[in-house]
Amino acid sequence: MEPAKITAARELAEELRIKAADFRLLFVRESMDKAAGRHIQFLVFEGINPDFSTLATGEDERVEGYDFFGPEEIREKKIYPSMKEDILEYAMGKAPELFKTLEWIP
Repeated sequence: MEPAKITAARELAEELRIKAADFRLLFVRESMDKAAGRHIQFLVFEGINPDFSTLATGEDERVEGYDFFGPEEIREKKIYPSMKEDILEYAMGKAPELFKTLEWIP
């Protein structure tokens, strides 16, 4: 078991080979499938002072590539879990609601 900030740093390094000086929790989203007894929580962090000089797909073979999107492009993308509005708010300089329950998407 590891603290959430350490997990965020590890995942960012494993998936995109990026390191950041620190991480700030932006918001938490949860999704529940009551029928199947599943409950998933998503902690969304901002990387503080990220070092993009080593940006590349990392060790996680599920990551096939990466890209950067502005608010207009984000509007056109499918994003799972369904937190597009929260990401758009953040991209436009607003603070998303700290905690929210999302619709379960099978």
